[in-house]
Amino acid sequence: MRETFDMINICFITDEKYVLPTLVSIKSLIVNSKTPLSISVVTNVLSENSKQLYEQLETSDAKINVIYAQNPCTKVSINHDYITKTVYLKFALPDIFKDLDKILYIDGDTLILDDLKEFYDIDLGDNYAGVIEDICVSTTQTYYKEEGLKKYFNAGVMLMNLAKIRQESTIDKLVEYARNGKHQLFLDQDAFNFIFNEKVVWLPLKYNYLNKPYNEEFLTYHLNISPEEYRKIADSITIHHYAGVIMHKMLEFTHGRDLDLWFKYFNMLIEDNYQGENATNLGLLCHKFQNNAILTLNNRIDNLQHQIYQLNNNNNKKENILQKIFSVKNRDGHKVVTILFIKMKFKKEK
Repeated sequence: MRETFDMINICFITDEKYVLPTLVSIKSLIVNSKTPLSISVVTNVLSENSKQLYEQLETSDAKINVIYAQNPCTKVSINHDYITKTVYLKFALPDIFKDLDKILYIDGDTLILDDLKEFYDIDLGDNYAGVIEDICVSTTQTYYKEEGLKKYFNAGVMLMNLAKIRQESTIDKLVEYARNGKHQLFLDQDAFNFIFNEKVVWLPLKYNYLNKPYNEEFLTYHLNISPEEYRKIADSITIHHYAGVIMHKMLEFTHGRDLDLWFKYFNMLIEDNYQGENATNLGLLCHKFQNNAILTLNNRIDNLQHQIYQLNNNNNKKENILQKIFSVKNRDGHKVVTILFIKMKFKKEK
């Protein structure tokens, strides 16, 4: 695949768990793009049915190529609700795309709401990547500052300088950090931050607008900006990043407008691209995705139940009121969750 002057080269990484969100993200990208696209979906494990679902999205202005690649971090262990070792395929992108000098990497739990040419054409100079600060990490963690970094970026959207990364053998350094690095809280993201060591171009929030922490009160306080400046950011979002909320957390959505926006493109995906047998394949995928979401919620409910039990044992006087505020009971094959006197019933996974 050769780089052309007017084509935007974009890469997603996926496995079976990420297929549905990534399909929706690619759909939003194609719908809102005014520029020819070369979209690569990189994976180390993907069924033939899922591969066909991606290929079904291809248009005359958006070429889609599913690439199977070897994971450079197979020996690294991960214990996480929804992130798998597939995330480390990001390290291999400079080698996978040897003919490209740069590529725009985007996580699958995103919506692309505008044309990306302005973003893609940003001059990276002698820097490793164009990145966007992760305000959530910057305002809740200090470990990166203790290691000498002034700012911390989110690795879910990166305009990567592949030529620079190849030139300095940075792939080996990233893999080594993933295996033996001091900080592993955010997995590949920590590796990118500490190995790139702020040799990056810092870009506006609109290119990676994280769903959960970014609301008016949060941004105006932590960035010391006015409500008017916040609204200007919110009205100019190019990439809306759900940052894990879509992945197995569909039942935890707190921003109704954002949820409506995601389902807008989900509905477009179904109506425009999937009929007949492809509709059946997508239906099976949605069912599996829903089951994963419920399973994750059940696990979190179990953890909350344990925490409440410990709190009750530590202070029996609070037991009655706590049971009214939050309780979990097993009843007829369901979990019955009570939160602030509201009961919700969820079918237990077998």
